[in-house]
Amino acid sequence: MISTLATFPPFLHKDIIEYLSTSFLPMAILGSSRREGVPAHVNLSASSMLMIAMQYTSNPVYHCQLLECLMKYKQEVWKDLLYVIAYGPSQVKPPAVQMLFHYWPNLKPPGAISEYRGLQYTAWNPIHCQHIECHNAINKPAVKMCIDPSLSVALGDKPPPLYLCEECSQRIAGDHSEWLIDVLLPQAEISAICQKKVRANHLCGGA
Repeated sequence: MISTLATFPPFLHKDIIEYLSTSFLPMAILGSSRREGVPAHVNLSASSMLMIAMQYTSNPVYHCQLLECLMKYKQEVWKDLLYVIAYGPSQVKPPAVQMLFHYWPNLKPPGAISEYRGLQYTAWNPIHCQHIECHNAINKPAVKMCIDPSLSVALGDKPPPLYLCEECSQRIAGDHSEWLIDVLLPQAEISAICQKKVRANHLCGGA
């Protein structure tokens, strides 16, 4: 699938990366062996997928989208970037180095790249709810991904994965909760408590 970037025209690259990141890879990893970890073929192919994406597309949005998709399901993706830097062609080394230091800044040696300015790109929009009966789906980002084929067809009239907003996912939770996977946590589930209690108490006392 990723090799089609080498032959298909550039205007299709967005659709290829989108399909890989939102459908193909999640289903390949979670649909076949959800409880067994990342399949071996995905582990072995991750560095190749990143290298091909950087070689045949120049838009860093696509590079980051594919990388972040792999980071959701695979451990130590930074090693895959190191493989790309070590063994990839010359044109893929700069974007691979940029992404390595952008997502893992602790790996950057002090003063190693004096002119490094970080990675600048325009992020893609979140996936919206795909429930056919969702109210105002265009303004409701998906927070859950359903990988059950029967539910995807019944609720979204499409093959899995089916992306659902918080309201729609709560409707089918319960008996089907094992098929729902977090993709975007609601703000209410994110901790707003200061992790450094000493600093927080100091500020409160000063006030």
